[in-house]
Amino acid sequence: MNKLYLGLTIHSHQPVGNFENVFETAYQKSYLPFIEILEGYPLLKVTLHYSGILIDWFEKQHPEFLERLRRLCHQERIEVMTGGHYEPILSILPETDRKAQVEKLTHKLDLIFQQKPIGLWVAERVWEPGLAETLHDAGVDYVVLDDIHFLHAGLGPEELIGYFITEEKGKVLKVVPGSKKLRYTIPFADPSVTIDYLKGIARSHSDALAVMGDDCEKFGVWPKTYEHVYQNGWLRWFFGELEGNQDWLQLVCLRDYVQTHKPLGRIYLPHASYSEMMEWALPVKIRELQQRCIRRIKEDPEAESLLPLMPGGFWRNFLARYGESNFIHKKMLATSRRLEILGGLIPSVMAESYAKLQEAYDYLLRAQCNDAYWHGVFGGLYAPHLRTALLSNLIQANRLADELEYPALDPAENDFHFTRRFDFDANGVDELLVQTRNADVFIDPSDGATVREIDFKPCAAPIVNSIKRQEEYYHRYLPQVAGSGEDIKTIHEQMQAKERALDKVLRYDRYDKSCFRIFLFPPGKSIEDYDRQKLSEIATFAASEFHYCMDRSKGPTTYQFSRSEQMQIGERRERLEISKSFRIESAKVDSSRLSCELRLSCLEGDLSDWELGIENVINFLAPDAPDRYLTIPFQPSWGDRPPGVDAGLGTGPQEEFRVPLNWFGIVTHRPFAVFIDRWRQLEVSLCFEQPVDWWIVPIYTVSQSEQGYERIYQGSQILAVIPNLNWSQGSVLIHHWMEVRKLSDAG
Repeated sequence: MNKLYLGLTIHSHQPVGNFENVFETAYQKSYLPFIEILEGYPLLKVTLHYSGILIDWFEKQHPEFLERLRRLCHQERIEVMTGGHYEPILSILPETDRKAQVEKLTHKLDLIFQQKPIGLWVAERVWEPGLAETLHDAGVDYVVLDDIHFLHAGLGPEELIGYFITEEKGKVLKVVPGSKKLRYTIPFADPSVTIDYLKGIARSHSDALAVMGDDCEKFGVWPKTYEHVYQNGWLRWFFGELEGNQDWLQLVCLRDYVQTHKPLGRIYLPHASYSEMMEWALPVKIRELQQRCIRRIKEDPEAESLLPLMPGGFWRNFLARYGESNFIHKKMLATSRRLEILGGLIPSVMAESYAKLQEAYDYLLRAQCNDAYWHGVFGGLYAPHLRTALLSNLIQANRLADELEYPALDPAENDFHFTRRFDFDANGVDELLVQTRNADVFIDPSDGATVREIDFKPCAAPIVNSIKRQEEYYHRYLPQVAGSGEDIKTIHEQMQAKERALDKVLRYDRYDKSCFRIFLFPPGKSIEDYDRQKLSEIATFAASEFHYCMDRSKGPTTYQFSRSEQMQIGERRERLEISKSFRIESAKVDSSRLSCELRLSCLEGDLSDWELGIENVINFLAPDAPDRYLTIPFQPSWGDRPPGVDAGLGTGPQEEFRVPLNWFGIVTHRPFAVFIDRWRQLEVSLCFEQPVDWWIVPIYTVSQSEQGYERIYQGSQILAVIPNLNWSQGSVLIHHWMEVRKLSDAG
């Protein structure tokens, strides 16, 4: 039998912002036992990749693990690959940041292992042709991708028996195809299945290379794999089979193979990722059509060779499908541009300022971690703590940039106030970014003049940070799970639900999650209607484009938005004008106040029996944690009583009641609602000059993960319903504001 080389390439990663116990569990159940067992098989060689996030964690929590890896490396039993330090999708980063990510991890690995890595793990195997030039310039010799990349380029499966050369502008890079077949048999099939498959390759080809590149987490972290791989002995069995076939099968570190064997030829690869990722990137209806085609093709064994001609989606379309992903991405790009400009102004000889700039830049690089930018079985867009981590890092980076641009000896006396009107999210319409020392506020005139996000800098906290609920492909399976409680088979694997009746939790939103959204709706509606998107509100006032102007003539800058609409409601003709005026002020140190004056004018018709609600969305992440809660006080604790409030409501800062964040219900006739986050020492107060009724509804999504379908709290939507609207003068005037402040340590 011909000699065959096998390159086992194992990738390990945990995202920025993941919980400490998740890191530790993955270490104990996967990363550590895999290496412990590998140490017992001295004839085997493996190529490993650990994201810089894990390398940093190992240094702090388990330096002895790095020592084990260092020993194996010096014995030439493992090769450690580089990558983007914080595991970004390199192709969506500015060129400077791409190189910084790779150089940061390469430098660290060189220091730890005294061997400069030459291979690179491409995060999620998301490839775009321009990466060849970037990686060549960063000193990378080869990358591992999936076989589907090469099949889409026109090669046949039988040709993927080594590596190829690609180039961009004459700068070459070696590209190594990994095998999907091996990804699915290791560790899920008996080792004999893998050995038989490899024998088939060896019979047909001499000196060929087969590669399995996949996650270490499937060796112990994925459901039931710890028992299968370690307790039931699968990995020892597999390694024993590999050693037992050494007469024809040789495990090899990839650097050794690509440096001693010639390439099979030149190839130009299209944009691609692994096949599952490209399915997840498709819109729901198109994915349904694609899956229908795949099922039809699989019914005809002779037609299966056509499957590579169905390439699936493009990773970047996650930015089109999910506005939240796009918002984080565009905020990241804006922060990168800002720091690049500052970098040109601050020389390295200015030690203190330069160190602060480098700290800000590292926050930026952390915010480029890929997981919360997309969604599939493994993507983390629906995980609020992962989104929060990226947003918090961007807030920290911009806070440090503020200190460099606008140094203040006394923050209480040195606030700043800058406004930029530009197309922030690259949708073809301008938005408004208002920057102050304590908060950055993003206002979208084209979405009902709503506040898209509030970045509160003293706590590095995004206040809204929720997600628009939309249909996902797998939602169609939920009734089956709810009915049986058993595993069901999706496209790729068996899945189950973490709780029953998740299909009853599904809601699909008409609007993005924002603050200060207007709901003008007919009488007789309930909180259940609000929860189920059945308010029948006038959509043009809730989410259409408002005209914008800015007024600096009287005190703090006022941002004015207005819209006039003529409508036919039943047999009545109505003409209504709505204006919103925002002011952003620092009420005191470590606080910020966003005020909204809302005026409704009925120019024709009669809307006196309609109801008005103003919606805000707040996400403090932990729905039932004792240190995060909602309280309705008699009087706010943060300052003076606003004019016009009935003094009979209370005489001190007493709490009327306290409920967890996931509370569903109505509180009537109170002017204030206060959200408390003791974990981040953060308080958000929603305030009116007159009492209102508070309709409070938790926001839940149902999403897919490797553990199954799960319900996730995405914040609360709070509709302040204004009772007894007085239209006697033909218009209604409402004063509403949000106060955000950092709590003292004493609370």
